[in-house]
Amino acid sequence: VDFETLKGDVGNAKVRLQQVIKSADVLKYQIKLKSGDIASLNRKIANITRRLSSLNNTKKDGMGRKLRGLLNAVKAHLVLLDVRLKKDECAEAPCQNGGTCVDLYNKFLCICPSSYEGAVCESRVDECALYEGTHAGCQNNGTCVNKPTGFQLCQIKGTACEFSLDLCGSAGHCIPAPPPGYRCLCEWGYRSSTDKANPTCEDINECESNPCYPGSSCINLPGSFKCSGCPAGMTVFPVDVPF
Repeated sequence: VDFETLKGDVGNAKVRLQQVIKSADVLKYQIKLKSGDIASLNRKIANITRRLSSLNNTKKDGMGRKLRGLLNAVKAHLVLLDVRLKKDECAEAPCQNGGTCVDLYNKFLCICPSSYEGAVCESRVDECALYEGTHAGCQNNGTCVNKPTGFQLCQIKGTACEFSLDLCGSAGHCIPAPPPGYRCLCEWGYRSSTDKANPTCEDINECESNPCYPGSSCINLPGSFKCSGCPAGMTVFPVDVPF
């Protein structure tokens, strides 16, 4: 038996394993490793094992034991890699508040809705602080209140549209009307609030009507919504909503 050749085979298997591990830290659907690659490595290891068995009665048995130890280490790492690749880190739905989970190698990534942040979308974005002092924030010394799906504008309101252009918020248009002196014409995806004394346009939570296909998640967005996490074999299909 040619020990140098055998040693080279083991070394090649180890190098291949290191290459596989290095490439495994990308999204699973981008990993070029196929089940056939692992099967091929297992076949090569089995072949090396058979060749090593012939070394038991040779004078270089010490070298054989060393190679077998190295081979067993490679096999152990390969088994661990196979287990980690097959594990779905998103199975327990770790992402909170409507976040979308992306399964990675030995970890996961949460893609959070615009109103949340953090490793698992656990923290509410302070949009009042984020938009303070900008045209998107509260105007006329109004008070801003964060809400689960966005923020609410609470301006100091006049009694008619001419006293404040922001009575209905950024998604509404103020129209003069009987007391309280105006009404709101809201954009698509918004509706007039139930506060009759101080009406304003607020976001409609389309997810309350469960518009997504069973098994997928609905994410409410300002003025709209989106579906994520489609069941296996399904893809998101855009639907035109008539105005």
